Amino acid sequence: MVDKDENEIGKTYPKRAKGLVKKGRAEYAGDRKIRLLELTHVPTVNNETEDIKMSNIINFNAGDFSFNKKCGSNQGYKGFITNSFGENIEMFEIGDWNWNWTSIISKQHLEKNTDYVFRFGVTMGNNDTQDEVLRFYIRFDGDEENQTIYVLERGRYKPVISKKLGETILRIYEIKFNTGGAENVEFLFDAMRAVTQIIPVKECSAYGELEDLSYDDWWQTRKNEILKVGGNVINLQDANVSLKILRKLKKALPKTGDYVLNLQGANIFDDKDDNE
Repeated sequence: MVDKDENEIGKTYPKRAKGLVKKGRAEYAGDRKIRLLELTHVPTVNNETEDIKMSNIINFNAGDFSFNKKCGSNQGYKGFITNSFGENIEMFEIGDWNWNWTSIISKQHLEKNTDYVFRFGVTMGNNDTQDEVLRFYIRFDGDEENQTIYVLERGRYKPVISKKLGETILRIYEIKFNTGGAENVEFLFDAMRAVTQIIPVKECSAYGELEDLSYDDWWQTRKNEILKVGGNVINLQDANVSLKILRKLKKALPKTGDYVLNLQGANIFDDKDDNE
């Protein structure tokens, strides 16, 4: 095992090394080498075993999650993308632009009466009708009645940082919790009405050079782009827009005059609203 500066800090068994990587506490640095993450102190090297006190930060690991079988309309996949640091990372993309619920779940065995932090990032996950849903749940010993729910859509639960990333927002969350008397903990994400990527992220300080961008600021800019009418051109390029919204737009336009509706790259979906 090595630290972030490639200094050897101990040895461990292959099974333990695999477990550390799976839980997001280490990463592979070679065929027989792992690099530990989030170390609180460097231990004395032991030739046979390791005894390392690590911070109780659990980083999101897509490999720990799977589709929740209790949800019958899951949409999405696990896949690899390249992050803003040029690193290939595994993410979980969930949800679609329609009314299908998607749920993913991870079951973990943790220590009782212990403070933890679950860290993850969210990209995309916004639509132009502001009715998307994204929820994060922490459930102890399968107790759904006393689970903790974090309402993430539209930044309703404030992230620790929110940054501009291309044409979207990177929101990083660090959810603090205590296990109390429970050892079996479930993490769940539910999404609907927007494609959302859940990704592993670094410490917040690593994103200092990115421009701050809150959801409210992003939405104001996006709304101005959607509603901008100039030269008889209505710009809905690359928008996610329902037939319901298009019908409302048509009703709102002046009865006279010619208009060009720019729908290049737009995703138009049927909201099945019989009243419109």
